[in-house]
Amino acid sequence: VNPQQTRTSTQCTSAYVDDANNKAGLPQHATIEDIHAIVSHNATTWEQLLWSTGGKLEINKCNIIILYWIPTQTGTFRLKSNNELPIDIYIIDSDTNQPISIPQLSPNNPYKYLGVYICGDGNHTPHKQYLLKRSQRYAKAMNLCPIDRHSINTAYHSCYLPSLTYSLPATSFVEEDLHDIQNEG
Repeated sequence: VNPQQTRTSTQCTSAYVDDANNKAGLPQHATIEDIHAIVSHNATTWEQLLWSTGGKLEINKCNIIILYWIPTQTGTFRLKSNNELPIDIYIIDSDTNQPISIPQLSPNNPYKYLGVYICGDGNHTPHKQYLLKRSQRYAKAMNLCPIDRHSINTAYHSCYLPSLTYSLPATSFVEEDLHDIQNEG
């Protein structure tokens, strides 16, 4: 918002080549119909943009996660479950003019986006588990590999560390999580 509050700017899509994250922020008292309308509009617009440039939406890579916070009686907030927010989002395929359903994920269901396991509710445990397994595999491979120390050091710095650290800006691990991951490697 500018200082005079006459203009606003909203980012509803983050995209990297063929991967995109569409977001929609709605007023506090938005109805299910409001949510359905904006999500359907964003999904349809993205499908049409891809189609107009010769691309096609890959439905197997598409999903919808609704983050709808509600107050509890104890004064905290919780996310509504999919059962409480039953929304069926369909887009019309620009090639076939047939409706295509986009699956709705639960806010605590992890999905992989650009190599990072993300949960809508902010839980990074699935990605931590992925990095722990990756560290274990790397440590086992290096222990069994008959190569010299210099080669192991090169592989560590050029392959192993980048494969673990690229995802850190997209996560919110606490120091203890990072120690756990590092100690596995």
